Amino acid sequence: PTPTPKPIAHGKQTFSVSSGKKTGPQFRQGTIDPYDPVMGQPMRVTVTIVGAKAVRKATMTVATDNAIQEVPMELLTTETGQNKGTWGASWIANDTYLYTWNLMLKATDGVEENVVEITLR
Repeated sequence: PTPTPKPIAHGKQTFSVSSGKKTGPQFRQGTIDPYDPVMGQPMRVTVTIVGAKAVRKATMTVATDNAIQEVPMELLTTETGQNKGTWGASWIANDTYLYTWNLMLKATDGVEENVVEITLR
């Protein structure tokens, strides 16, 4: 393809998230597995979210070369006595990502919302 796509990492990768917003749900660290899927392959993203209040809902929007897909996230684990949990989402890679490969994570505690965008390519 022209122009030549930038190379990306292979397999399972860990990422950290920081945001200028200091209130509401805060994204911390997560994983994407695999980072370089082939068409039709299952993918999984997990992310730790913390806040002053418990997170009520989290979603992820996946943007690739020709598609945008919203994927609901589910609460996987929580830490007792803390408003900290690991959320996850799974989907099937159904588009190319030669030039566009972004994740937009959104979480709400019912009062405040936080959104972060992660550019993978």
